[in-house]
Amino acid sequence: MTNEQLVIRICAGIDEADNTLQLWQQNRGYINKIVNHYKAYAEEEDLQQEAYLGLCEAIRHYNPEEEVPFITYAGYWIRQQIGRYIKSNGTVRLPEHIQARVKEYKQMVLKWKVTIGRKPTDREICHYLGISMEMLENIRKTAKMARIGSLDVPVGEDGECSMYDLLPSAINEEEQVLEKIQQEELKEVLWSLVDSLPGEQPKIIRLRYQNGMTLKAIAEDKGVTLNAVSQQERNGLRELRKPSKSKQLRPFLYNEDRMYSRALKGNGVEHFNLTWTSSTERVAILEEEKGRYESEMARLRESIQKAQ
Repeated sequence: MTNEQLVIRICAGIDEADNTLQLWQQNRGYINKIVNHYKAYAEEEDLQQEAYLGLCEAIRHYNPEEEVPFITYAGYWIRQQIGRYIKSNGTVRLPEHIQARVKEYKQMVLKWKVTIGRKPTDREICHYLGISMEMLENIRKTAKMARIGSLDVPVGEDGECSMYDLLPSAINEEEQVLEKIQQEELKEVLWSLVDSLPGEQPKIIRLRYQNGMTLKAIAEDKGVTLNAVSQQERNGLRELRKPSKSKQLRPFLYNEDRMYSRALKGNGVEHFNLTWTSSTERVAILEEEKGRYESEMARLRESIQKAQ
């Protein structure tokens, strides 16, 4: 059975456990692909469990009438579930090269105590390890992070802040990972929609927005008139605005969650991501307002140019 058929049966109360297991198993490849992006932040077994919970959440919220592929929709809920878990329960997982630096520091201090009979001074540590005072301070902070483990464990004398508050670089890295994953998925969906267009439209749009060619250059390359190429581009953009196509973007627009709203913002000419610059435009997309195709096409064209 297809994913959508299984979800319908599950929601109808038909063999819920078996059908949910079947849904999980037949999408393991896709789910593992998502999980692999987060291995630096939590144990894989925990991530798999959160992915399963995210899948169950997707089943509860999925509406077959919207004609969005279930697996695209489920990807959103799985990433949401994993993201929340990492933020609230994740442990501090240090990169190997940082772990090596901390280990070297600890071994040096221990060796000094055993050999000299006292703790080394900061100057002695820096001289022995060949590092600066600033680097030493960073190593100590890192060692403390590794001991604490949980991002939500209170730290400091008053206990008013947590490791999550003291890890701006780690959190920024996490956000960047989430954004990158979302951008890649959004880009993949968008280009698959482009490739489903008829005739020369996919080639023209790719030349226009991936290769940065002007319509005039494309026309000369293909040996046709500028008007013909321009018409093909307009037809392609109009086709992308149709409900049958735009519905597939809905999983990326369900709420204003940080990692999703950011992923929809344009990030340079090399990417073909749609960009909506106001909530009004997002509503227009979601509600599929008719009678505004020309203005929406202009916005879409501008968005594509910004997102390359």
